[in-house]
Amino acid sequence: MRLADATVKPQTGLAQIDPRTRLLSAIGMAAAVTMAQGWYDLSMLILVIAFFYRWAGVSWQAAYRFLRPFFWLALIALLLTKGETGVTLVQVGRWRYTSGDATVGLWTAIRLILLVSSAVWLTITTSATALAAALRSMLHPLKRIGIPVESFSLAVLIAMRFFPNLAGEVRRIRRAQIARGVDWTQGWRGVWRRTISLIIPVFNAGIRRADQLADALVVRGYFHSTYPLERLTPLGSRDYALLTGVALILGITWLI
Repeated sequence: MRLADATVKPQTGLAQIDPRTRLLSAIGMAAAVTMAQGWYDLSMLILVIAFFYRWAGVSWQAAYRFLRPFFWLALIALLLTKGETGVTLVQVGRWRYTSGDATVGLWTAIRLILLVSSAVWLTITTSATALAAALRSMLHPLKRIGIPVESFSLAVLIAMRFFPNLAGEVRRIRRAQIARGVDWTQGWRGVWRRTISLIIPVFNAGIRRADQLADALVVRGYFHSTYPLERLTPLGSRDYALLTGVALILGITWLI
C-alpha cells in the first residue's frame, strides 16, 4: 500500500529504481543532512532532494501535504533554539529572542525539514512490501550471527501497514467526538486538550489491533520463513550510478 498512489505513476521515473537503491539513497541523503556544516551544504542538499521529488513525479502540493505536520516542529525549533548573543529582535518578559537565536533556529528548522524530506519521497514511491524485501536483502548477512532477519523485516512491514490504519482510527475517533458534542476551547489550550483526548483512544485501538493480528498469526500457524516477500533482481547500471552520485554528495558534504 503506497501512501500517495494518486501522486506517483507506477513504474516510472524513480519507481523503476531497485528498492534497495532507493532505501540506501534515502539513508545517504539523511546522513548528508546530518553532516552538513554550512549554508552551502544545505543549499546543495535542497536542490538534490528537490531533484529526487521531481524524478519521483511527486507534485509540490503532495510534498507539502506530507511535510505540513512537521512545520510545527520546525517553528518550535526556530523559536526555542538558543544561539549566540546578538541584537534583540523580540522580548516578552524574561524571554528574549536575538538575531543569534534566529540564525541558529533557522539552521535547525531547515535541517529538520530536510531530514524528513529525505525519507518522504521513499515512502511515496515504494510499497511497504518492497521496502521490507529490500531491508531483508540488505540485512541478510546478519543471519550468520543468529539475528532473525525475516522476523525483523516482517515487523517493519506490519508497522508500516499500521500507519494508515492508525490515521483512519484518528479520523474516526475525532468524528465520533465531534458528533457527541465535545466542546474544545480555542488557542494553545484547545490544541492540548484535543491532543490528550485522542492519545488514549488511539493507543487503545492500536493495542487492540495488535492483539487481533497476533491471534490471527497464531491461529494460521504463521512461520516467518513462509511469508512471501518480493523477490529482488540484481542491481543494474542505473542503481550503481545513483548510489555513486549519493556517495559523491556524502563525500562533498563531509569534506566541505
